[in-house]
Amino acid sequence: MHGSQPPGQSPVPGPGPTPGSHPAPPHGYPLPEFPPGPGAPSAAHQMPGVVRTAQVLLFVGAGFFLFLAVVTGLADGSRSAGQAIGTGLFWFVGAGCAFRFGTGEHATRVTAIVVASVAIATGLGSMREQPTGPTAILAIIVVVLLSQRTTGDWFRRPR
Repeated sequence: MHGSQPPGQSPVPGPGPTPGSHPAPPHGYPLPEFPPGPGAPSAAHQMPGVVRTAQVLLFVGAGFFLFLAVVTGLADGSRSAGQAIGTGLFWFVGAGCAFRFGTGEHATRVTAIVVASVAIATGLGSMREQPTGPTAILAIIVVVLLSQRTTGDWFRRPR
């Protein structure tokens, strides 16, 4: 036997935690949380709530005009459906920008703000022919959300 080893202990280490590993908690206890490893998503890379809200509102506006085009097309014909599509064109472009909010750059945000601003003017201008007042209000909310500092920080983050 070796002089530095206590009697009755084998010279080969048995099963147990290896250096750098974490032992499992007893059964029934929650697992401890450890920091994410390299390459794992962290909280800093999650889309802020204001950006997600603007994204959803752009999708809702585009969906409204698609629904409006279908309904007016069935009721009044293809000319009315075309007018609804034309009125909602900026919402469709805005929805295209919204698809890029997760990976887009600062230009995506600026484009979405410009498109929403034009959607405000279009919505207010066509209120006599079509019920577009609610979409103008949605567009105002989108512009406000996309103009916040948190949103700007998200689109300027390092990639």
